[in-house]
Order: sequence, then structure tokens, then C-alpha cells
Amino acid sequence: MPFVNLNPEIYFNGYYVQGWSKSAQFKLDNEPQDCTTLADTTRIYKPGMENVEVSIEGYDDYAQTTGTDYRYNIINGATVNNVIITMCPQNDSAGKPSYTGTFNLADYNKTHTVGEMVKFTINAKASGSIWFKGTVLEGDRSVSGAGSGTAIQLGAVAATQGVYAALHVTLAGTNLVVKLQSDSASNFPSATNVITFATTSAVGAELKSVMGANTDTYWRCSWTLAGGNSTFTVVVGIR
Repeated sequence: MPFVNLNPEIYFNGYYVQGWSKSAQFKLDNEPQDCTTLADTTRIYKPGMENVEVSIEGYDDYAQTTGTDYRYNIINGATVNNVIITMCPQNDSAGKPSYTGTFNLADYNKTHTVGEMVKFTINAKASGSIWFKGTVLEGDRSVSGAGSGTAIQLGAVAATQGVYAALHVTLAGTNLVVKLQSDSASNFPSATNVITFATTSAVGAELKSVMGANTDTYWRCSWTLAGGNSTFTVVVGIR
């Protein structure tokens, strides 16, 4: 069923950026190659190199610690390669769809016109084939200790597939550890740790994957936090 695009969420490494953004696009193509021969009567194409791009348009904010330059961290070149971007077109509630990838920034353009809003455009291209359509497991989850999230039935992983997961930490406590777990039942009587993200005490993001079969169909997150408070989002996909 079609839906109106209200309150989408966009994560850029460890930051929300929808507060400045007015549009975002996730584009996938495979650069089809013409292999038509003299024996053919119509054009024949074969899949070429896969290409994934993201573009974000919005309004600029020149605040030193909260604005777009700070969040995108592009002016000083600190964040240019291997940026983890997640788009949640509906919102970041558990069970909602998401699109995630690791990107290299191609350009960051600013438009200044007298009497108009200052605008920016960002274009980024995927680094390799690290992208996936996924599901939100934990959206903007605030924690102050150890715990686990709600189980979601995403299905099993075939032998030729892998499970991909991205963690976006937007508020960092001390020594946050987030794990992706699977089980055959929704109450997780024998949870298996599938992916363990790196221990972190800083705002940021990480994308990890595990290839190969997994017959479990239920998935959830668990976490521990040594001190303070943390807020994070986890998205998971099977491909």
C-alpha cells in the first residue's frame, strides 16, 4: 500500500541529519552491458557493475557544534570515506524498513542566494557492495545498563546469503557493547550471538556481516553498558 513520506529518519554515522534535510534518495543500478550479436533480433543486455548512490538535499546551519558542517564533518576532511548511512523511509520504529550502506562522499555543495535559504547537496557512492535493505530492530533506543530488545521474525539465512547489521550510536556512555542475537523461538530460550559490535564509548557507527546459513528465524539485540547513558539504533538485513 502506498504511504505518505512523513517523519523519515536519516543516520549519518553517529548523527541524525533529517533535521536539516528536505529530501533523500537511495539509488541502485547495475550498469547493464550491451552484448547483442549479429544473430540477435533484439538488444541483449547482461548485468554489469553494481552501483549504489545516495543524495541528500537540505538547508544549511553554520553552528559550530550542532550544524550541518559539524554533523557531516566534511569541511576538515575528517569524514569522507566509509561513511555509514541509513535511511528509514517511514520512521525508525522496530519492524520498519531501512536502507543502509557504506559510502564514500563524492561532493558537498552549498548554494548561497540573497534572500533565500542557504542550501546544501550531498552525493555519495557506495564503497564496494556493502549495502542492504533491512529492518529496524532498535530505533533510537535509550539505555542505562544491560538488557535486550524485542524479538522480530526476519527469517532464516540461506547458505549463499549473509546477515548484515549496522549500529548507529548517537549518544555514548561508557563501554557500550551491542550484540545481534538469533534463536528459533520468540522468547529466545537459547540465544546465539551472531554479531558483536566493537565496544565503544563514542558517538559513531559500525557495519558488520556474517556469511553462511543460519536456521534461526527470530532476531533481537542485547546490550551492556558500564556507565552513563547511551542511545543507539540497529538495523539488520539478510541478502
